[in-house]
Amino acid sequence: MQIPSTPQSVPLVQPLTQPYQPLLGPLTAAASLSAFLAWNTTSVGSLALAMFIVSFIVGVWGLWAVC
Repeated sequence: MQIPSTPQSVPLVQPLTQPYQPLLGPLTAAASLSAFLAWNTTSVGSLALAMFIVSFIVGVWGLWAVC
């Protein structure tokens, strides 16, 4: 008959070691610029609004990931 041993203790907080993403900075800058340009465009109708929303979300997410 085997008696189970106690499990090894695992730290609750893992160290923050994120891999470096070389395209994250340029993608964030391009999405932010694209969102700004789409916001100021009225000649294409609702396409500008859709482009603004998507680019804004990508830009804000990129800024969050960088900082």
